[in-house]
Amino acid sequence: MLPFLLRTKVFTLSLFLCLSSTSVAFGESCGCSSLVIPVHVDVLIPKDPADPFGGLKSNASNLRRLNETYGIFGVFCQPDIVSPKSTDVIQLLVHGFSYTNQYWSPATEEFRNYSYTGFACNRGLSSLAIGLVGVGLSTRPVNASDVQYATTAAAVSQLARHLKTTSILPEVHPFKKVIGIGHSGAKGISALH
Repeated sequence: MLPFLLRTKVFTLSLFLCLSSTSVAFGESCGCSSLVIPVHVDVLIPKDPADPFGGLKSNASNLRRLNETYGIFGVFCQPDIVSPKSTDVIQLLVHGFSYTNQYWSPATEEFRNYSYTGFACNRGLSSLAIGLVGVGLSTRPVNASDVQYATTAAAVSQLARHLKTTSILPEVHPFKKVIGIGHSGAKGISALH
């Protein structure tokens, strides 16, 4: 019980810190906010994370249930002037397995002209660039073997549902359409919702 309480306190603190540092801007046409969105994951994963088939050929005795809530860190960017056609659409940007959410907008000066989120925002599209479970500022599970493909896919799927049903910021309404965009290994995950 103590690890859960500790994670809850850390999650609450990180949510406060992330939300208090909002409104980073790309140029004059885009406003961005850092946030943490809680997502509930309830999946069966292999007991042995080294299972080369990821539990697909396993029988039920080789699987274990993972039932956790994780905080998914993301940077939400929205154009200052949103066209009527794009107010109900958001791009859910999922980085590859060896990156963080900064893949979509590198924080280094050398790559200042390579921001996909800035590019999309300048064209009237909102986006949410997330960090996967166990990566960057998203929740890091106590048991590292909990971070598996099924866990990641379930978290992204729940997040896509969340974007359609719940406001992520007070001034932002739920979206009617979520477009999943994944880089590298995440393209399969983003297509699952």
